[in-house]
Amino acid sequence: ATRAFQIADEYRRHGKQVVMGGFFPSFMADECLKHCDAVNIGEVETTWLKIIDDAKRHQLKPKYFGGCDFDISQMKIPRRDIFYKKTNYTWEEDLIQLTRGCSYECAMCAIPNHMGHRIRFRPIEHVVEELKTLKYENVYLADDTLFFPQKKMVDYATELFKAIEPLKKKYFVASTMALKCDADFMKLAAKAGVCNFYCTMNVDPVSINAIRGDQKSVQQLIDLVKILEDNNIRFFGSFAVGREWDDTSIADRCIELYLKAGIRTSEFFLFTPYPGSKQWDRLDRQGRIFDKNWSHYNGAHVVAEHPTMTRDELYGQFVKVWNEFFKIQKERNAVDLEPLTYEDGKESIGIPLRQRGVRRQAVVTGMSAATPIGSDLSTITNNLHEGKTGLASVKTVDASGFRTDIHGEIKDFDPKPFLTEKELSEIDDPYLHRAIATARRALEDAGIKLENGKIRRNIALVLGTCNGGLKSAEQEYAWKHGKADKPFDERMNLQAQYYGYGKAIAGALGIGGEAWIATTACSSTTAAIGLAQLLINKGYYDMVLLGGSDTLCVANMSGFNGLKAMSTGQTAPFSEPLGLNVGEATAFWVVEEMEKAMLRRARIHAKLAGFATTSDAYHPTTPDPRGDGVYRTLRAALDDAGIPLCNIGVVNAHGTGTDANDKAESKGIAKFIGSEPIPAVSLKGFFGHCMGSAGITEATCGILAMNDGFIPPTINFIEPRPGCALDYVPNKAREKTYPAFISANYAFGGNNAATVITAWDYIIPGRQTKNRRVAI
Repeated sequence: ATRAFQIADEYRRHGKQVVMGGFFPSFMADECLKHCDAVNIGEVETTWLKIIDDAKRHQLKPKYFGGCDFDISQMKIPRRDIFYKKTNYTWEEDLIQLTRGCSYECAMCAIPNHMGHRIRFRPIEHVVEELKTLKYENVYLADDTLFFPQKKMVDYATELFKAIEPLKKKYFVASTMALKCDADFMKLAAKAGVCNFYCTMNVDPVSINAIRGDQKSVQQLIDLVKILEDNNIRFFGSFAVGREWDDTSIADRCIELYLKAGIRTSEFFLFTPYPGSKQWDRLDRQGRIFDKNWSHYNGAHVVAEHPTMTRDELYGQFVKVWNEFFKIQKERNAVDLEPLTYEDGKESIGIPLRQRGVRRQAVVTGMSAATPIGSDLSTITNNLHEGKTGLASVKTVDASGFRTDIHGEIKDFDPKPFLTEKELSEIDDPYLHRAIATARRALEDAGIKLENGKIRRNIALVLGTCNGGLKSAEQEYAWKHGKADKPFDERMNLQAQYYGYGKAIAGALGIGGEAWIATTACSSTTAAIGLAQLLINKGYYDMVLLGGSDTLCVANMSGFNGLKAMSTGQTAPFSEPLGLNVGEATAFWVVEEMEKAMLRRARIHAKLAGFATTSDAYHPTTPDPRGDGVYRTLRAALDDAGIPLCNIGVVNAHGTGTDANDKAESKGIAKFIGSEPIPAVSLKGFFGHCMGSAGITEATCGILAMNDGFIPPTINFIEPRPGCALDYVPNKAREKTYPAFISANYAFGGNNAATVITAWDYIIPGRQTKNRRVAI
């Protein structure tokens, strides 16, 4: 009413005649006449032509009485094209009226006084005719009567459901628990297209008794929710807080009832006396209504005194029930918090989620890792939190060619339970065993089941590796080419490793989509993360299996003889020691399009928000060029994400261990963060120099830390690292909540890559629009 008065006053200021009608004006005509020239009381069909005629002659009467006896078989189809052609309406559902009037006498409801105590029915053929004119697939049946148990109502609803089934629309219906809810009737409703059932509670005898603890009524609610869900109809509760019998336990009792019934979608409102209802008449007569500011009559303000609760106590119960319900729902999927919405016959997300930038957004729904600090996500999280490193002196291989003998080795992961007997017999590479097993665990974490022998061509494969892929490269090459007609050299070795790596993973998992292998040394899996994000955001795939397994390449890395010698236990001559802490790790993610993931009720670990690569470790255009490539990579990734720098909680630096790269990295990060108090950490220190899996392993740890609310620790060197003046804190996790972090890797030759990752529900500024920018 408040907004209507503002609009009316503005038109009258410009000399226009204003007529008001509807529920509020019908019961508060004198209040409305302060802002308009005429009020229609009751239905308008019997009076509208008279109103128009009087308006033409500028002889409007203050009040017109339309009554509540109009023959609704004479209703005309509304001019919806007036709204359809306007771009400033975001409502993408239609509404249609089937009945008028109600035989019930609910205290809160004004329908009987406005439309009569007798239910009037529109002819079903007229309803079907109007439904055919509707633009949208989702339709609200604007009646509270359709599920009433009276025979006349049941007969009408039954015939209606049969008649509207061929139209293939989806319907939102409303009622209370005083309804007909047998299995056959609900099945008929579902077949007709009913997909949402809005149920007002604490207003009818059944739900009132249920909230009071009557077991029979509680069971009725449980049965109703189940029978609806069995028919793919969402139960949408709407619970009134503040009835006369409620007390300061109402929030707790409501939540307890909801948990018993398994209610996942709901809203709550303060029981408000509305003009035209019995409740209004009684409370106004008793002098208990203290607030007649109509903008407060939205179900979220206390406007009348409660018999047993103070205003603050009543409002406190209202706030509590909202908070407690959504705390419970926090671990559920956001699509369960709103009504079911359909698009072309398939479930889709609603407008609120679309406006938050859900579509064409890459998210991580499955994660698995095997690292020296743990091989399950909870162990890795705990060890990061406690600062437990997986590094130790190498005992099993010759590390004399390295500057240090510190090594990270996976000790607690047996891949055999995740492999078939055939795979174990046909694949003799133990590192490949580990990669396949980790990939399967990531798919399992995402709730994806791949059937043996069935090829899934809708899943892409993106792998990262560091200059190689398989210990068994020569055999793989011979398998591909038959007998080689020339000696097996290093180039063939590299090609065979790449080919064999991708073929083995795809073959074992039954993935038939396109496959890519990124090989940019230490930044390979960070680059692979960006490629997976691109495939999703561009709409090329709805799902990507992304991973890296540095053990595959460390075991037989063609470019570094020192590492090859390490894998075989042989000593090789070195011109100078390599400054590397070599480590083992393998990690895989399932990356999906966010809408698809939400609709299949997947748990989402994080959102991939931005990405960038550069190929310059040193940029000679500035007086002090060191770090320019690092800075430009970080800056470009942040710009791609569209996230303010102040929202970045931590920068995960690579920490290469080589003097030149350390100096460039330190200077680049310092330039990037500027005056912002953003800590930089190097997770590499916990499991060594993982090379081919460094990016995804470190990003996995970053996601786990962000979701658990702490900044991960960093293992410090005994002596200061050359050129490093960053915020390195030894073995200490810091408690902090933050919505995003950036993880970057810098490889030899300046192959830099950075990825920005956010919490799954973080709204990126500027992207919560219908046609948001897609990050490329």
